[in-house]
This record gives sequence, C-alpha cells and structure tokens, in this order.
Amino acid sequence: MLTATAVPPAIRATGVMPGNSDPVEHAVSQAINLHNISNVRDIYRHVSQISQRIRPKLIDAGLILSDGRTAAIRTTCTLLTLTPVVFWGVPKIILGLSRHKPVTFLLVLCAIGLCTAAWFFCQKCIRTSRGDDAVEYLKGQNRSLEYSLAHGSPGTGTEVALALGLFGTAIMLNSPMFATMRPVFCAPSSTSSGFGSGGWGGSSCGGGGCGGCGGCGG
Repeated sequence: MLTATAVPPAIRATGVMPGNSDPVEHAVSQAINLHNISNVRDIYRHVSQISQRIRPKLIDAGLILSDGRTAAIRTTCTLLTLTPVVFWGVPKIILGLSRHKPVTFLLVLCAIGLCTAAWFFCQKCIRTSRGDDAVEYLKGQNRSLEYSLAHGSPGTGTEVALALGLFGTAIMLNSPMFATMRPVFCAPSSTSSGFGSGGWGGSSCGGGGCGGCGGCGG
C-alpha cells in the first residue's frame, strides 16, 4: 500500500509487499523506501531501468526503432531544424539589428525552431508505424476498460496499468474512484490519501499514454 500526502508532498510505502507481486511493484516500493519521493515522476526516475528490460523485445518485434536508428533520425531531424535557424535566421536578425529594423518576428521563428530542435534531440524512443498500429489496436480493444475506469468502476492492478499505458494518467485523474490520488500528480491540495500499488505511470496531471514514444514510419 502506498500513501500520498499533499502537505508536505510525499509518497510513502506501508505494509509488506507480497512475494508474488510484479517486479515493477517491487521496484516502486524499494524506490520509495530508499529515496525521498514527492512526485510520481521521482519514482519513474528510479524504476525506469525495469522498462528497459523489454526494449530488445519491442525492437525485435518492429514496434520501436533500434538505438542506432533512433539516434540517426534524432540527429537528422535536429540538424534539419537548426540549419535554417543558424544559416538564415541568425544572419537576418544580425542584419536587421544593424539596420535598426524590427526583428521580433524573426526572433519568434528562431525560438520556435530551437524548441523544435531540442524536442527532436531529446527523443529516446520512437515507435514505428507497426508500433502505432499496435497501440491503436489495443486502444480499440480496451475502450470498455477506459469507460469503466473513467466512471469509477474498480479494476485489478493489471487493468489499471493497462488503461494508464494506453490512455494516459488523465483516465485516473478524471475518475471519481481515483480522485484522492490527484496530490501525487498535481500541485498540493491539502489532502491525504491511500492507494494500492497496482501499476500506475508518471506524468503531471494528465497526458498521453504509452511512455511518450513518438510515432515514426519504418
């Protein structure tokens, strides 16, 4: 059992983890016992290695790109985005400033280009088109689960984990059954809650599911 408090923000583990619990649950419990955890994202940083164990299987199945292809695409997209900023935007801004011309629009475009380049550079997991199809198929097969959890019907730890992975943490935050868990994901609201440790993912107040892997043809 995990306990969440908003003031001060903290997540604590109580009781003993059953021996037949999922390895992810054991990793979460250990992270909370060994570290000062105040947000779900803090937990993810300590247990993310667990998810890396299945990465080779996903690559072999063609659902996500290999590390090499991911790095190549990330580098190419970053360079393509930065090229017009460096070789066109910056010189135009310097020229405009030297002639005392307004350059606000150019600054905005360059800022957008830099943000886009930074986003590309930070991508570590890129889904293939087959991976996108698999996610959409699983979403379609589990619409009833999304509806039931969103409207307060109880589910097993596996069902909750599957729903969070496919539909994001918004399904939990919008459900009356999980209303007391909001302090763990959002800003403090002076409440205290207890909840089971059956599979939940880290994001701040909503967000998409499936670990944030961007789609990519391949």
